[in-house]
Amino acid sequence: SGYAEQPGAEGTSLSNPGELDIVRQLIEREGGTMGAIALISPYSGQVAAARDALPGNLRISTVDGFQGQEEETVILSLVRSNDEGVIGFLKDHRRMNVAMTRAKERLFVIGDSATVSRDPFYAHFLEHVERNGAYRSVWEFEM
Repeated sequence: SGYAEQPGAEGTSLSNPGELDIVRQLIEREGGTMGAIALISPYSGQVAAARDALPGNLRISTVDGFQGQEEETVILSLVRSNDEGVIGFLKDHRRMNVAMTRAKERLFVIGDSATVSRDPFYAHFLEHVERNGAYRSVWEFEM
C-alpha cells in the first residue's frame, strides 16, 4: 500500500502514519460497535504519533505499558513495513501473544502482511485469520 515504517528523529522509535490513517478510518466505520477502544503498539514512536493523530477518547499505549490491562476492543498496530522483512521488536513472540490477548471482545491487528509473514509466528497467525474469514485488506479502505 505504500505505508512504510518511518524512523523518528535521530534514529528514535519507528512510526507508521499510514497505519494510523487506517486506524482512524476503522474507528470512523465501526466505532459505534467497538465499545471502549485501546490502541497499542510495540513502538513508542507510533504511540506518540497516535496521540497526535487519533481521537482523544482512545486509550493509547505501548504493549509494555498496557501489560495486565484489557479493553473491549484492542487495535494492535505492528508498524513494521519494509522490503527486507525486518520485524524488530515483533520477534518477541511471547510479548506479542500477550498483546493479542488484551481484547475482551474484538481484536484488530494492523500490519503489513508481506513484511511480517516472513516470520513463522505471523505466517501462522495470518493463515488462521484467513482460514476464519477475518482477514481484511488495506485496499478495502480509502487510500
